[in-house]
Amino acid sequence: MRAKVLTVARFNRMFRNAKENAVLLARVKAVTHDGKLPPGALLKSMDEIKSDLNQYLELKKMDKENEKFPHQVYRRNSLKI
Repeated sequence: MRAKVLTVARFNRMFRNAKENAVLLARVKAVTHDGKLPPGALLKSMDEIKSDLNQYLELKKMDKENEKFPHQVYRRNSLKI
């Protein structure tokens, strides 16, 4: 019985968080590669979600250089086509 009460309380907290932070959660979904929320995002507070989003965007910006396609390889492959 206690487990059921805790589960209902947890779902209640998730729904309340989703309702209050709908805009922020939509922004997080837009940034992710698969369009889904990360596991546990609905249980976090607004500050934690903002912190995670900012951290992700900073890491993505730092990794942008590594994500570039090598120019020479691209030029070489485009000449073969």
